[in-house]
Formats: sequence, structure tokens, C-alpha cells
Amino acid sequence: MKKILYIFVLTLFFLSCSKQEDEVTDIVKQDFIVQTKKISDFTGSLLLQKTWKLSSSQDIKLNSLAAWRVKSIYVKEWENVWVNDVIARLDDSISNFWLALERAQNNLDKAHITYESTELTLDKQLFDTQSQVDKLNLSIENLKKDSQKNIEKAQSDLTNSIYSNAWSKSSLDLDKLDNSIKKQELDLDNKKIADDETISSYSNTLKKDFSTLSVFLDDILEFSDKLLWMSPENRDKNDNFEKFLWAKDATQKINAEKYYNELLSYKITELSNLNFENLSEEQINQRIELITKWYEKSDSLLSVLEQTLNNSLVSIWSLSQSDISGYLANVNQYQSTYLINYNSTISFKNSLNNFFRTYLLNQNSIQKQIDLLKQDREILVKSFEIWEKNNQIWYDKVVLNSDSTLDSLNLDFKSALNNLEIAKKNKEITLKNLQNSINDAEISYKQALENIDKLAIKSPIDGTIWSISIDVWQEVTAWKELFSIFNNNSNEVIISFSKDELSNVWVWDTAYVKLDNVIYTWSVYSISNSADTNLKYISVIKFPDWVNFIGDVVNVSIPFKVEKNTLPLNILKVDNFWKWIINVMIEWKIEQKMVNIWKVFWDNIEILDNLDSELLIITTNIENFDNTKFDLKIEQ
Repeated sequence: MKKILYIFVLTLFFLSCSKQEDEVTDIVKQDFIVQTKKISDFTGSLLLQKTWKLSSSQDIKLNSLAAWRVKSIYVKEWENVWVNDVIARLDDSISNFWLALERAQNNLDKAHITYESTELTLDKQLFDTQSQVDKLNLSIENLKKDSQKNIEKAQSDLTNSIYSNAWSKSSLDLDKLDNSIKKQELDLDNKKIADDETISSYSNTLKKDFSTLSVFLDDILEFSDKLLWMSPENRDKNDNFEKFLWAKDATQKINAEKYYNELLSYKITELSNLNFENLSEEQINQRIELITKWYEKSDSLLSVLEQTLNNSLVSIWSLSQSDISGYLANVNQYQSTYLINYNSTISFKNSLNNFFRTYLLNQNSIQKQIDLLKQDREILVKSFEIWEKNNQIWYDKVVLNSDSTLDSLNLDFKSALNNLEIAKKNKEITLKNLQNSINDAEISYKQALENIDKLAIKSPIDGTIWSISIDVWQEVTAWKELFSIFNNNSNEVIISFSKDELSNVWVWDTAYVKLDNVIYTWSVYSISNSADTNLKYISVIKFPDWVNFIGDVVNVSIPFKVEKNTLPLNILKVDNFWKWIINVMIEWKIEQKMVNIWKVFWDNIEILDNLDSELLIITTNIENFDNTKFDLKIEQ
């Protein structure tokens, strides 16, 4: 039994769960009714509405407004009067209206004076605050310009100090110095090349001089051998000749043989083995010394030969005088050649000495200049690095000071703007309060005037005094009939327009007059060309004589058209960006459309945009519409 009960309860549980899972709760949406109108329904026709009292051709009963005593009566029965003519005056001994009027006038004057003096003070404060704003704004603009110039100057100095930047001043100065170094190095290379070429030229000249020396030595050795027979092959050819040649001085033979053998030995051993290619300075000097030396040796030989010939004995058969003279002529010729070659050698030697003494000095001088320029370059680079560092510090300082000063001026400018707005609002509020005081004083003054006006009984119309129901000094109660006046004018309504309203009204325009829920169609009879003391333009609307609504208040509506479509103000909104928008219905969706406005006509506003005539304008409030809660229903 328990098992059966358990199965039953379990079955009910599963059925209950299954039922809950199958249930779907539907959210029921309410209808949200949106009223729309086509843009074409909003025509450019508007109504200019005015409320005024109706004048009548019937008799007017003029009653007293309060309990007074009659002071004067200025008309008689059947006398014609015009509108606002004073026909009687009441006594002021009770209410002192004239004193109250004087007080009201004084209070009004004081209110105007207070307004004007306060306005001057506030204008002065506003001007000073505006001047402060303008000065700060000008200071900010000048600071921006000066800061820009200072930053550009600092940036230019920094850029010029970075020698790694191409075309910077420091880079150009460094390039200029590098060019000077390169020029000096080029000059040094050219100098070395030129010096090498000069040394090579000297070597070639030296080689030629040795050739000349060699030829010269060959000539004098050959001549000496033929004259003195000193070579081994010629030594014993003419012994008899030798006896006469140096007979006077035997030592000359010994000297001659000595110089001859030295020259011959030099010619054979040294001169033939000399190399003249790629000579060093030392080798060149050695060779020029050898040339000088052996020229001098050859001169010694020639001198010995000359002496030998001069000391020789004349022999008719062996050595005649003519032979001696001929030999002397040869010796003299060799001596002349020697002098030319020797002097040329000495001159060449001097040139060599001068060159070798100065060319290395010149090269070293150029090298020294190069070294100094390189040192200058290192100094210049270090100075540029210091300059760059200082200019970077200065540039950062200029930027920081400019930003800091500009931030400070901006704060002062914002504060001044805030003070300006406060001054404007303070002026607006203060003058508004003072204007309210003026308005209150004007109200009091108008009330006093109205009270004074109550003392004067005036004719409300152009007409004829029909009857007089009072006497002078008679006390009258409120609403007692004073006069009965017959109206001489036609039926009309007098209304006034402002200057803006006047631009929409013309003579003979249709005017709808509503009285007791009945609308009458009349027309504008006249419009004044100039404004009255209240800056209003007076218009008269006439109506038929059968109208009999004396003194009743009527509503007058004058239709007029504007160029563009007009929309009611209550369906336009202003978004966060101060743009005018309207709600429209497009393909059953609510969208917003921005419009441009023009003139405002009471509760309507003129739209500049040319909107599609079929566009649906939403005229109801849709701020609470939520498509998750409502179904949209459109009603046209």
C-alpha cells in the first residue's frame, strides 16, 4: 500500500513539473496612440487675435463708480461732447488722490534714477570686467605668438648646435673645418708629390752631371795620357819627349801621375758603379759631393799640366814652342769647360742644399697645421656637444615656461570670463529687480492716475448730452446714473497693434469678431500711420448699425499668411546641441528630424525647410514611449 502511494505521489510531482515547463507567460503590451498630421495640414495661415470693447450707437448711461460729491458740471443737456471730454468733476477732499499721485510720481522718478545710476555702475563694472577679459585674451594671443617665436628660436638654436644634423650651423662649421683639414692634407700630398718629383728631377740632373763629368774626365785623361804618356801602354813611347816636358821641375811628373791615376781609378772603380735610380737625400748629397770632388781633382790635374807645359823646354826636334802653345790652348779650353761645369755643379749643389733644407720643414709645417686643425676639430666637437646640451636645457626651459605662463593666463582668463558672466547675470538680475521696482512704481502711478481719472467724469463716446441727473455738491452713491449720452458715431471696435503685428495687417483685411459664441465677419476700416505714446498703432474695425451689443467685450481675429509653413511651438524640441528638432513618423518608425526656424508668431513658429508635404508630424508627447512595453498605434 505504501509503495502504491509513493508511485502516485511521484507521478503527480512529474506531471506538475512538466506543466510548469510548458507554461509560457506572454507579456501583454498596451496600445500607445500617436497622433500625426501631414505637413501640408500646417498651412501658412495664422490668426492675429485681439480683445476689445464694442462701441455702440445706442444711448449710454454714465454711472458713478463710488460714493462722491459732485464738484463741477461742465455741460448742459443737448450739448454735443466728444469722446474723453470731461463733463463733470468730483471732489477730492476725502481720498487725497492728488497727493497720492504726487507720491507715486516721486516714487516712479526715484525708481528710474536708481535704475539708471545702478545701470551706470553695473555697466562700469561690466566694462572693467570685459576689459580685463580682453586684456587677458590679448595677453594670451601675444604670449602664444611670443612663445612660438621663442620656441622656434630655441628649436633653431638646438638644431644648429647638433652637428650630426645635416645643414645645421654646427654641422656646416664642422664641414668647413673638415674641408680645411682635407685641403691641408691635399696640399701636403701635393707637396710631397711635388717634392718627390723635384728630387726625381734632381736625380736626373745629377745623372746628367755625372755623364758630363764622365765625358770630361775621359777627355782630360786621354789628353793627359797623350801628353804625359802615363798609361802602361804608352809609358815608354817617347822618353825623349818627356825630358823636355818637365825638365825644369821633375816633381811635376810625380804630381801629374798622382792626379792622373786618382782620376783614372775613380773613373774605373767608382764612377762606373754609381746608381742614379730612386736616390735618397743622402745619396744625392753624396753624389754631388763626388762630382764636386772630382771636378776639383780634374782642376788639379789641369793645373799640373799647365805648369808642366809652362816649365817645359823647347826642342826643335822633340817639343817645339808651337807644340807647347797648342797643348796650353787645349789645357786652357779644358779649364774653361771645367769652370763652366764646376760652377754649374756648385749652383746645383746650392739648390739641392736649399731644397733639402726647406722641403721637409715645409711638409712638417703643413702637417703641423693639419694636426692643429684636427685638434681644433676635437675642441669644436666638444664645444658643440656642450652647446647642444645647453640649448636642449634652454629649449626645455622655454617650452616649460611658455606652457606654465600660458596655463596661468588661461586660468586667469577663465576666472575673468566667469567674473564677466557673473557680472552680466548680476546686471541682468539687478536691473530686472529694479525694473520690477519701476513697474511697481508705474502701477502705483497708473493707479493714482486712474484714481485721479475717477474724479473726472468723461464722455466715453462722441455724442449729445441727453439728460443730466445730478447737481453741484450733490452726494452720489455708487452706480447712480449721472448722465445719459446719445452716440453719434457708427458702430466700431478700436484695437491696437505693435510694429511687428502691423506688418501682417492691411486695410480691408477680413476680421472675424466673436461675441457670445457667434462669429461675425467684418473688415479693417483704417490703420494709423504713426504710433501713439505707447508705441502702438490704432486700427478701427467697423460693423453694421443693426449690431446692438453696447460696451460688450469681443474677440477679434484677423487672418494673415506667411511664406513658409508654421508649426505649433509645443511640438518642437531643442536637443543638447541647441538644434530644433521635430518627431516624425517614417515607415511606422519614430524618428527625429532637425529643422531651421525663422519667425515666431505667438504659439506658432515659421519653418525655413521645404519639407515633404506628405511627411507625418507627431503632435503628441512621446517621451514615455517604450517599444518593449507599448504597441505603436497611429491616429491621423
